[in-house]
Amino acid sequence: QQSTQQLHMVNGLWEDAGDLGYALSRRGKTVKTIDLLIACYANAHAVPILTLDSDFRLIRDAGLEIGIVAI
Repeated sequence: QQSTQQLHMVNGLWEDAGDLGYALSRRGKTVKTIDLLIACYANAHAVPILTLDSDFRLIRDAGLEIGIVAI
């Protein structure tokens, strides 16, 4: 028997992603919109992200308190 967990939609997700994208752009960093959304969604649910995508390193290095395991 397989167990699944479903995470609810986060209110303000697009606004949070936009704020994060703006903050990064002020530091000269550009991150794909989908990665901003994923990072904000994971942050809201306190779940880590395992990724090879360098955008998540930029997000982590910019100071977003998120469990990003960037390899």
